[in-house]
Amino acid sequence: MTTNEPIILAEASGYTLLEPSIVQPDSPASGPTDLQTYLQGAYVTMFIVVIASAIVVLVWFGITYMLTDIASAKGEAKARLKKVGWGLAIALLASLVLNLINPDLATCLKINIFSSESEAPCPL
Repeated sequence: MTTNEPIILAEASGYTLLEPSIVQPDSPASGPTDLQTYLQGAYVTMFIVVIASAIVVLVWFGITYMLTDIASAKGEAKARLKKVGWGLAIALLASLVLNLINPDLATCLKINIFSSESEAPCPL
């Protein structure tokens, strides 16, 4: 079954947001946006969510480790603290690796957390 309707790619069309987005707080709700800008904002938002949730879980199991006297609960809290530490390290190292490979790429994705340089135009 074929249709004669044109195929519209999401990247090619300028989608107009219906409501203000937490992913793109700078853009107005009525202005068009492109897929690259939206995905950059989504990546940064997810990066912030991962770091914030890791810190909350780190505090939670740190308190559990300090306040419990049960050996099995202490061992479980210690194991989970190690897992959260590894997850946090992986999340932070992802940004560092991108910055080491190509600083322009990290600037384009707006995840360059290791420098405070002004925003340059994206070469991609």
